[in-house]
Amino acid sequence: RQYNLQDIVFTDYLFDGSGRHIDVDVVNTMIHGFVQREDWRGVHEIMHDFFGWTAPPEDDGQEPTGEATDIEPKMCPNADTVEVLTSTAKNELSVVHLDSILEEFRKQSHHEVINKDVIFGFLRAVDRQLEYESYLEDAASWMGYDGHSMTFQNEVKAVNREEQFAKKSDSTSEEKKSEQMSTQQQKLRTRAQELYEWLWNVYYTYFGNKMGDYAWIPEQNVVDIVIHSASFVGDVKTSESMFETFYQGGEDAFKPTNEMIVSMLRAYGRAGQREKAREMFAKCANRTLLDGGVTPEIIEQMIEMSCMRGDVDEAVSFLRTYCQSPSEPQHAVPTTTTILNILMDTFRKQGDTEKCISLFEEFCSFNKEDSKSTPFVAPTTATVNFVMEAYVKEGDVDVAFQIFEDYCDPSGRYSVPVSLYTVELIVQGLFQMEQVERAIGVFETFCIDPDAPDYCKPTLATLHMVLRGLQKKGDASRSLRIFSIFFSGNVPELYVIPHTDTLNIILQTLQNDEDFFKCRDVYEEYFNNKDLEDALQPNEETREIMKRCVIDEREYQERKRAIDMELHSRDVDETL
Repeated sequence: RQYNLQDIVFTDYLFDGSGRHIDVDVVNTMIHGFVQREDWRGVHEIMHDFFGWTAPPEDDGQEPTGEATDIEPKMCPNADTVEVLTSTAKNELSVVHLDSILEEFRKQSHHEVINKDVIFGFLRAVDRQLEYESYLEDAASWMGYDGHSMTFQNEVKAVNREEQFAKKSDSTSEEKKSEQMSTQQQKLRTRAQELYEWLWNVYYTYFGNKMGDYAWIPEQNVVDIVIHSASFVGDVKTSESMFETFYQGGEDAFKPTNEMIVSMLRAYGRAGQREKAREMFAKCANRTLLDGGVTPEIIEQMIEMSCMRGDVDEAVSFLRTYCQSPSEPQHAVPTTTTILNILMDTFRKQGDTEKCISLFEEFCSFNKEDSKSTPFVAPTTATVNFVMEAYVKEGDVDVAFQIFEDYCDPSGRYSVPVSLYTVELIVQGLFQMEQVERAIGVFETFCIDPDAPDYCKPTLATLHMVLRGLQKKGDASRSLRIFSIFFSGNVPELYVIPHTDTLNIILQTLQNDEDFFKCRDVYEEYFNNKDLEDALQPNEETREIMKRCVIDEREYQERKRAIDMELHSRDVDETL
């Protein structure tokens, strides 16, 4: 059998006795490639041929890549095999998928495939997914503020406006959007709870059940994984029980680590048990629990917990008491960008733009005249977006644009990656100042140019914002150009499915420009086109606009015939 994976061809001749062989690491690499391509048949064939797993079905609608062969297993899968099998391309790890993999491992009990490392691999996979689910839930509230610089860039897109409100009118009420967001977050929590229960059952089967077939003594990495996972779903009871048993259980107890303390604080925070979190924090501060004392990650958890409960004064107190600042560099804990972003985001949500701006200026400003001057805390995309939004709300669009140029210019001193929201802020602000040329220049640079970043591909709501800005300016020609680029399908990689509201904006722009013939052309093409599969349906606004486009029907038809004849003549000339 041959396994074709990109430019590499693996064949069974490596088992012909010549001394060359494929080890389990090579097979794991092959599996990883097929998993990322979502070629599950290829995965099944490799697992069958090399590990002796259940043969893949022949009637799944896919052609097998080679003749099926029943060979003896050449090797045993290991913990890394679990890692690649659970690292799905879309990060959508399900309980069903986990059960199917674990069952195959159990079938090979005579090969002693099941061991502590393998089970730890399963626990680690679920823990990774739970962290991912938790991130998605947080990202849903951040709405793409940090759409590029955070760890899971593509996953932010999965929950922000682009995916969540696709094909929906941008005129949807804020209450409806909030409801949709809440539903999305609830789904994430439900899925996370299912994964966590699966993890706990596996842990109990192999480590927790003293009367079971295994009853292994868990090592510290296993305990840490379980407590870490429990923290994401707010399971304080399990976290506390395991912490007391394994970290405070006598001479053989594990030594607490920074990561473990952070997990415990997260569990307390999500369960709303602030007093217990403060008690643990106090023990860390006086070094009775953690030798190194308070760390940035611990401060992040305490500040986040305070902000979640609306106690921003307490959050600022943690910053001023423990964290370094330009005026108080003697404090022990470095101020991280995460600490700054949590506080700025909280001020933003409370509408306190002054404090949001003040934090940015204190920690992130630098002397542009001094080439060696650097910000005390290096800003990320979210940091810049938060302060730019604050300035735009204050009406200081010029200052927001200056920050954009100082921190986001690819050729400048600080090339902070922009997100789509960065572009939206600047473009909307410039439109408000009636600086159309600058607004369109920024939009084209980041959203249209061939070198524009993929993560700045505009959404339907973004395009509506731009089209409305041009409508107010009465720029019909530019509106039609942007409409043609994104909604006609002429540029497939930029295509966005239009909505009735999209056409209404264009029709209104043309009507304002008194280009009634073009207005009728657009209407006929998108609303009365029988050849268009996804023809749009006009609404009341559409009909009101068209009532005001008064044209002579005979003149319109003659004009259409003249255009058709001209186009036909061009086709004939090109053919000749």
